[in-house]
Amino acid sequence: MTERDREPVTAIHRAFPAFLKAHVEAVVAALPEAAGAPSDGFTVNVGDELIVIPYRVYIPESPPFDASLSTVETLIAACIYSRHHDGFVRQRQLRSLLIAHDDWVVPFVLQLAGEYVVEILQMLDSHTQSLSGDQYRQFTSSNPLFIERTKARIVSYWNCYYRSEYPNFKDYPGYRIGEALGWWNSSAGKL
Repeated sequence: MTERDREPVTAIHRAFPAFLKAHVEAVVAALPEAAGAPSDGFTVNVGDELIVIPYRVYIPESPPFDASLSTVETLIAACIYSRHHDGFVRQRQLRSLLIAHDDWVVPFVLQLAGEYVVEILQMLDSHTQSLSGDQYRQFTSSNPLFIERTKARIVSYWNCYYRSEYPNFKDYPGYRIGEALGWWNSSAGKL
């Protein structure tokens, strides 16, 4: 296996805390071969560990995994597919992520708040009570740069694609998600 062939595998390993290494390896072994290298990632702090999550992955969507994967491993697969290049795949995976209560799942969920696919934002908006846990507050306070970047994306996508559908920014699902998480309490992002 060349270094280029290992790129998707390495990127997936870097996207999760070290304590999940054995689980991530089991998932990687079950995934189909990637159609291309993942796009650059974003760095976030989970607990006391920096992880780098790919912005997009190009792994063909797999049929449902068999019983050989544990519950944690199935959740890891959902996290990986939440970064898929196809918005429909990202949206399907979000359902699994919204019911998880693990700290390492939070960045995968919150990255979706900065997406341009309004159906994903609407799903997140309808589940903001799931985003009110301590792990979301802790992640938000530990990752101010990530949160500011996500807020900027929310504003930008609203302005570019959804301003006519949601003339008042406060009605836009992305804004409402940020509002539920307390993101608009600072001066950044207020319109």
